[in-house]
Amino acid sequence: MLICSSGRCVASPDHIDLPTPFPSHARLLLPAHHNDLHKRQVPRPSLHPHGQLANDGRHRHRNSGLQQRESITPSTTSQVCQADSHLKTTKLGQAYGVCVILVTFITTNLVTLVAIIVWRLHPALVFAVWLPFVMLDGLYLTSALTKVPEGAWFTILLAVLLASFFSLWRYGKEKQWACEARETSDLSSMLTTTLEGEGGLALSKKYGGGALSRVEGFGIFFDKSGAFVPTVYEQWLRKFRAQLDVVVFMHMRALSIPHVDDGDRFTVSRTSVKNVYRLVIRHGYNDHVITPDLARLVYEEIRKALLSGSLDAASNGREAVVRDDAALAARLEHFDDAFATQSLYLVGKEQLRITKSNNFAKRTLLGVFLWVGERELQDQD
Repeated sequence: MLICSSGRCVASPDHIDLPTPFPSHARLLLPAHHNDLHKRQVPRPSLHPHGQLANDGRHRHRNSGLQQRESITPSTTSQVCQADSHLKTTKLGQAYGVCVILVTFITTNLVTLVAIIVWRLHPALVFAVWLPFVMLDGLYLTSALTKVPEGAWFTILLAVLLASFFSLWRYGKEKQWACEARETSDLSSMLTTTLEGEGGLALSKKYGGGALSRVEGFGIFFDKSGAFVPTVYEQWLRKFRAQLDVVVFMHMRALSIPHVDDGDRFTVSRTSVKNVYRLVIRHGYNDHVITPDLARLVYEEIRKALLSGSLDAASNGREAVVRDDAALAARLEHFDDAFATQSLYLVGKEQLRITKSNNFAKRTLLGVFLWVGERELQDQD
């Protein structure tokens, strides 16, 4: 079991430094065109650690001014080709051969499962096509495995190490997500409306009470869950007891597709508190969300939703919505003034601790997971 302890709030008006929960120690120096190919081929779901792609200095990347962090799934083939120099050429060839035929054998079986589950083909037809291919792959695989003592052991050892590390990382992330899910808050139970002044807010008694002072500006709080109050916003209210003119809870939802169309990418909704909005950005693994003009993008999408009246229609359900041009103009003016004053990105860092109720094996696994996560944070700092 993991215990989450919220860290400090970090406000950055000039740039965005998103804390990713994935380690980025692996650095792959590739030319720019190879980086682009890698981005198209490797997805970025939260299933394995991420790495950093760095330019080797000999090729100018079109986004060389921005730090590009892409997911790196270490290919067994590429790792074998970068084996230690003590491996002879013959042994390296044996290891490479096992790698290739093993990938072929696994791919054949995966395509068979896709044909039955996804394509809904008849199992008899799939079996008739699968049988000759799997027999040939099996013959090549068994032949290649006879070379295990002569160098092919390196491929199997590397595969076991990578699979163990990815499984450990997934196990630790699931424990972290379960811990974070237990510490969720609702906005309506956190803030109340005061009688002093129009639209004044105060903390509820559960969070210490007291009126909130007004801070001019447009605040973007990065939200991991997409449904609850971000922990960094809760810490902001507790420590500063202040409310920005406009607050946006921004959640980035990664999908297992290459690209998300602009019409389906953004979802804007209102919350129970005035001038507090929630923005969900859906993106594929080839889309780049974090850009220098992210604040303007968030501002334009919410303003577009205000002008269309979709926020009022969503908050009132199926009830008829009467458009009040005067109220809309006042809201837009307040919204524009907040963005023109300043834009703040607020992110948070959390600390994870292992409870003593876990047995030795779990404490060891989670300890390794936390150690890798701490190394990631040190690299970011």
